[in-house]
Amino acid sequence: MAVWKKIAVLLVLPLCFASLSGAVYSAEERYTPVKAIGYGPLAGELIRPTAIGIDESSGAWIYVVDSASKTCSIYMQNGILNKSFAIPDYIDVSRIRSNISASEGVVCYITGSEIVKANRTGEILAKIPIGSESIVNPLIARLNSDQSIWVIDSISGLLKISDKGKLLSRFIDVGKDVATIDGGDINKDGSVVILTITPPTVGEEPVDKVPFNSIKMTIFDKDGQKKLEFPIETSQSFNPSAGQVRFDPKGNVCFMGDNSSLLQVYDKTGSKISEFAIAGFGSMPLAFCIAFNGNIYAVDGSKFFATNSQGKSLGEFGAFGGKPMQFGNPTDLAVCGQNGFAVFDSHRNDMQFFGQNGVTGTRQYGQNTVKMTLSTSQEGNVLAYNSSNSTLRTYDCSGNPSTDVVNVDKVSQNIASFSQSKDGEILAVDREKATVIRFNKIGKFVYQFGSQGVREGQLAEPSDVFVGPDGNVYVLEAVNSRIQVFKPDGTFVRMFGEKLLSRPESFTLTSDYQIVVADTGNDRLAVFGLDGVFTYSIGSTSPSKSRDTIKDYWSDLGTFRKPTKVRSANGVLYVLDHGNLRVQVFQKEKISPKISSDQKSLDFGVVKQGESQTKQITIKNSGSGVLDGTIELQGNWIEISRNKLTGNETVFTVKVLSEKMEYWGSTAKIIIRSNGGNIEIECKGTKKGKLITLQVNSPTAVVDDKKISMANPPSIIGGSTFVPLRFIGEALGAKVDWDANEKKVTYVLANRTVVLWIGRKTALVNNKEVEFTAAPVIVKGSTMVPLRAVGEALGATVEWIAQSKTINIYYPPNPKIG
Repeated sequence: MAVWKKIAVLLVLPLCFASLSGAVYSAEERYTPVKAIGYGPLAGELIRPTAIGIDESSGAWIYVVDSASKTCSIYMQNGILNKSFAIPDYIDVSRIRSNISASEGVVCYITGSEIVKANRTGEILAKIPIGSESIVNPLIARLNSDQSIWVIDSISGLLKISDKGKLLSRFIDVGKDVATIDGGDINKDGSVVILTITPPTVGEEPVDKVPFNSIKMTIFDKDGQKKLEFPIETSQSFNPSAGQVRFDPKGNVCFMGDNSSLLQVYDKTGSKISEFAIAGFGSMPLAFCIAFNGNIYAVDGSKFFATNSQGKSLGEFGAFGGKPMQFGNPTDLAVCGQNGFAVFDSHRNDMQFFGQNGVTGTRQYGQNTVKMTLSTSQEGNVLAYNSSNSTLRTYDCSGNPSTDVVNVDKVSQNIASFSQSKDGEILAVDREKATVIRFNKIGKFVYQFGSQGVREGQLAEPSDVFVGPDGNVYVLEAVNSRIQVFKPDGTFVRMFGEKLLSRPESFTLTSDYQIVVADTGNDRLAVFGLDGVFTYSIGSTSPSKSRDTIKDYWSDLGTFRKPTKVRSANGVLYVLDHGNLRVQVFQKEKISPKISSDQKSLDFGVVKQGESQTKQITIKNSGSGVLDGTIELQGNWIEISRNKLTGNETVFTVKVLSEKMEYWGSTAKIIIRSNGGNIEIECKGTKKGKLITLQVNSPTAVVDDKKISMANPPSIIGGSTFVPLRFIGEALGAKVDWDANEKKVTYVLANRTVVLWIGRKTALVNNKEVEFTAAPVIVKGSTMVPLRAVGEALGATVEWIAQSKTINIYYPPNPKIG
């Protein structure tokens, strides 16, 4: 029986940001990153460009969004890259609309869930949720000079919204002004063109050269008044999208159908003035835009290219290099030999083989689109299952295929993963049918088990499988986010990992019987014992940043963006870090991190009410391994931008919340607990209230750093300091009322009311009698009141400095003054 070494560690859930106060870390032997292998598109290279726009303020910059690499690249009109920036992970660009609006360095685009504004560095300036303020199905968004946004919505018409999402105005009534909105564009002068598609009547038989659909354009002015309506000449059965209608710089309307690269141009009267084919378009582009000089720029999901105003090619730009070791869309990984592995890439349509010194071989599949699922044979070679023809073939570590091909029974069309047993049998999971399938070594179906569901024994999108040393079958589920254990005949045994995992895509059993899970939704690896006990996690979310060089791809080791595959061999982990387009290699070592900080304390100085101050703290690992830990806060007047360390260097921001500060001095503490030691950072700041400084016999007072003259200076009478009645009240901000008949003065400040009478020591404080040490007096025709008694009755702190005969009055009260 295996002897298990249980490691006492902290359970870390990176996406939950739970408070982890009291966590204890210790140095352990853990998997730590050694290197990264492979890289994605370099500066300006594109994998899946799906949206495009031109900067309308200058006409000089072309913005292209690549939904695969989640970057926005900015090109000059000659196709030379200016810069690129990363789109944050929390922005979903998988359903981005094809049109981008850009102006004066600000870019606006529509995703499947929100309208987004960002600057040229990628910083998100605004997010407006779809479903708010009449925004139902936005097709086009256009920036205005006043920071507002025009939106063409297929349901709500034309909307003008603020960058906070507030509806400012609404034009174009769908059903009245136009039958439907199936596309459109907004010109820089505010005019709008709407594309309307009317399907043929049910039962109507199409006639040769008669359009299946009636297609027309309607033009409105900037005030929403209809100006023109005209038909589009086409004989296509047309499925519209927002990327097929554009204004050119002259205000003409340009239209492109869905099954050709023919561009039609209509003038402001609705007359067709030209039509021409766009050179280089294999099919209709996903999106196009038109520059001030008439040049046309377009993307079609695979490339970015340009033509002149007559459709003549000006070139293709941003082509993906496809160099050795470069990835476009790596989908599977298998280990090979002692220290090699293979990666299948669906974008390159090939399989690359890697060894210690780089690429050892490549297996290309030409124009034939294939889907390969990889595993490792008992001999250490790569097994590749081709779902397009249900064949299984073996490759050595240089990519050379075996002559023998196993034809696998076609009982599944969606094998997500498989493994080979010692006797050569194949165990696979069908993700769609939620079944575990066993084949014999010649590919013949033996049996299957499993059914769709969430209860124990049922499966939902099983993503990986292996046979454990106990002979049981271990199945990982992506949807149910758990691991289930079955007997070989499919009898349920137990399950674990639920509530700890999020959309896990892969797992592996290491040589020392640990289960390492690619916890895809949590951007980490999760490590369990074979008994199902969670032991520790590896990694955190990679920072969002553009990756323009190979060095950029190989930085931030130990962090992930959607790790989809993990495999192990000879004490080494190979992780397909899909979002970062690389493979990370981990080895076990005894880690000895050491924490360090660039700040020992933070002093925010004097903070005014409503003022916002921020400071940054950088935490680094000056030891070995990967620094892991939490950032805690003691005190409610500051907030921190992170509560977890993100690898060997973490930068976080500390922000002052002035409304929560105490007057006259606040303290707080930031505590960082890690596997490399703990650090405490003291924070302090002062929110000043009202401070009044007086000096006996001096007619000048200082109120909030401003000098004020008094009619009568403070005087000592009978051992008490007296000041003019109106001065002390107004200086503190109180309402002062003098009743000459009763010789009575009334002060009202916040929730306190103080009433005094000339010559009487008894006063009323909130209608309760209070005996003062001295009574108000009249000196040289002016009423003087005892300073300490009145000040403290109004809730202030009065400080007497005998040596200089100075008085300080603090309001609100200063607890630090005795």
